[in-house]
Amino acid sequence: MDTDLDKKTAEQNAPLSYSAQIDKFLNGSLKSSDIISLGEIPQWLKAEGAQGNELIMTQETLQNCVNPSSVKMKGHTTGHDVPIDIMKQLPELIANPVLVMRGSHPQTIVVITDAIGKDGNNIIIPISLNSKKGFKPVCKVTSAYSKRNLANYITSSLEHKTAILIEREKADTMLRSIECQSFKENTFIDFYLSIPQLPKIVNTQNQNSEKNKEEIPLTNEELMKALADQLGKNNDLVGQLLDKISTLEKKVDETTQQLQSVTEKQEMFTTHFNQIYNAKSMEETLGIMSDLGKSDMEVESCDVYSYDALEDKLFTVDDNGERIYTDISENTPISSALLKNEVFIDNNYTGGEIGDGRDSDKVKNVAVIPIEAKTGEVIGVVVAKNKDTEFNKDDVDKFNLENGKIGSAFRMGLENKALKQAAITDKLTHLHNRQGAQEHLKNVVLPQIHEGKSVSTIMIDIDKFKSFNDTYGHDAGDKVLQTVAEALKTQTRSSDGVFRWGGEEMVVIANMNANEAYELAERLRKTIENTPCDIGDGKTVQVTASMGVAQIVTEHPQQLNTNNIMEYFETKPLKRADERLYEAKENGRNQVVAPPAIMKAQQQQQERRKSSVIGTIKSVKDEEQSRPKQPKEQNRNQPKKSNHDLS
Repeated sequence: MDTDLDKKTAEQNAPLSYSAQIDKFLNGSLKSSDIISLGEIPQWLKAEGAQGNELIMTQETLQNCVNPSSVKMKGHTTGHDVPIDIMKQLPELIANPVLVMRGSHPQTIVVITDAIGKDGNNIIIPISLNSKKGFKPVCKVTSAYSKRNLANYITSSLEHKTAILIEREKADTMLRSIECQSFKENTFIDFYLSIPQLPKIVNTQNQNSEKNKEEIPLTNEELMKALADQLGKNNDLVGQLLDKISTLEKKVDETTQQLQSVTEKQEMFTTHFNQIYNAKSMEETLGIMSDLGKSDMEVESCDVYSYDALEDKLFTVDDNGERIYTDISENTPISSALLKNEVFIDNNYTGGEIGDGRDSDKVKNVAVIPIEAKTGEVIGVVVAKNKDTEFNKDDVDKFNLENGKIGSAFRMGLENKALKQAAITDKLTHLHNRQGAQEHLKNVVLPQIHEGKSVSTIMIDIDKFKSFNDTYGHDAGDKVLQTVAEALKTQTRSSDGVFRWGGEEMVVIANMNANEAYELAERLRKTIENTPCDIGDGKTVQVTASMGVAQIVTEHPQQLNTNNIMEYFETKPLKRADERLYEAKENGRNQVVAPPAIMKAQQQQQERRKSSVIGTIKSVKDEEQSRPKQPKEQNRNQPKKSNHDLS
């Protein structure tokens, strides 16, 4: 009697099977605190790093799977309604998966099964390797992945070698069912090559009947032979194991090298991306882009061109950061990229016009790739040359607007700088405005001052500008402003800053001393004076300008910073230049006034020239007077010399 009672008590205390736990949950008799056990952790999962003994699932997870509408969950864990019969198969599905993917989180494994949910999609089981007290929780059971999404996910895992192949034949069958490419060599980690063979589970249900069989003892000879056979098998297994270990070590080395290469490229890309984002000018942006394209595509040269709509030209930068403009020639790869958004690749380049104006004698292969804006408009062109291997679709895809990492970085760089350029550019004259001057002072002039370099400014005002507007109309006044602006641009360097300050006033800031600035101002004045201004209707007018020159001089250069450089410039050097401009106006216009020392030196030089000319004229007269006079008849046909001719 006691034996029957003990047996009944033992049965009551014995752990419920997984299926019984499911039934108990469904009829509501499972305690709310109970954790559902799926049994012992499978060997393959332990081989992947799982520690502990038991695989579990919370009641909340089970509830979400069998009746998702009753529980509000974040994300896409709701709405799966997994059939009960599949839920009861979980231990077998997890123990015998088709494919295993390493999840996006390093402590997550994703089990892909060949079981099909109500929606016709494969059942996916994410399992967390994070554990407490030896438990491994099943995160969820879902068929949310459509065939297309699952195929993309598997393809991505194959590309990154995070797929673990468990059953090759089943996997191929499943891949065909979701229209995914089959496995290629070196695209997956073979489970049976990555870990030693695991011992098979022996069925022990009928072992009791075997115990009663009579054991037949072996002779010594038979025993030695059996031992020798076993040792031979063991040696073969050891050899196979060593071969597998060697193969695995090679794969680990290859993977490590690939990971290191990817990491280095990613770090380089991140560095360049940050540099592009923080670049202070379009020139700096293009230089960084060229370096990024060169390193990522592994080419000998890479030039990135930006389209200048105002000039209707493309421009890139040289090694010194100076702009190089290129005309858009018809029927060239560059013009096709810019105007038609066409990619050009020639892996056996034998000559022909590319459109960049560069020497093409040493070009082996070339790729010309457009850069799109978000609107689809082409805003730039990449020209890459001389790759050790052939250019291919992968090189082009890197510049894809949607998912190409280089393309997105280049688009961001060009669009941001183009927007910034528009904000600091005067639409009429195409010169930078006062905001552009402030950026130039911060980014260019301030470092020059801190380095002790000479910087000067020229204030320019168009003479009698109001009369052009009053006499010919405001359109004529606009033409005058554009003509003067163009004259200033043609006579200054790309590193100099030329700005429309307001109205008819313009400012030049150049890396030079006051003497050099005075000479530059004189060239600008003469160029403006000698450039006819076409105001339309066949009419041209002559334009002149007055100018004042001042050098930026400060006793405490290190006290200047990005916060006060604009205020200092306007209240000190620009104010002095403006005062000298006013003096030039008072003295009769169409002239340059510089610091007193320079003007005094110029006056002395003019006086010396005048004295030299007068002396030359006097010497010639004295020489003529000293000659014997000839009869008038002999000089009748000779023209009479005048002082004007001699000057």
